[in-house]
This record gives sequence, C-alpha cells and structure tokens, in this order.
Amino acid sequence: IILISSYLPEVYELADTLHVFRRGKLVATHGFRTASHEDILGQALAEKQEKTGGQK
Repeated sequence: IILISSYLPEVYELADTLHVFRRGKLVATHGFRTASHEDILGQALAEKQEKTGGQK
C-alpha cells in the first residue's frame, strides 16, 4: 500500500517505511520511526535552503 500524505502524524502512525521525495526524486528513505519530523521536513523542503544559501 502506498500512502501519500503531508500530515506527518498520520504517516508515523501508519507507515513501516517512509520515502521522502522532492521535485519527483527520491531524496531519503527511513525505517519505522527512525527520523524526526524535523529531519523529514528538512529533507522535503531542502530546496528552499539551497536557493537562499542555507538561510531561512
């Protein structure tokens, strides 16, 4: 089953493996609850940091 969601509590509750995609490309894979919400969001939104040179 593939679950696509941006609601992380739901993903954490239902998923065994989490794949993070950005701009259609796989950027990270995590096992069951091995990454924090901050890690996942950082990987999913890294493009914004790249464009601003790491500044928020």
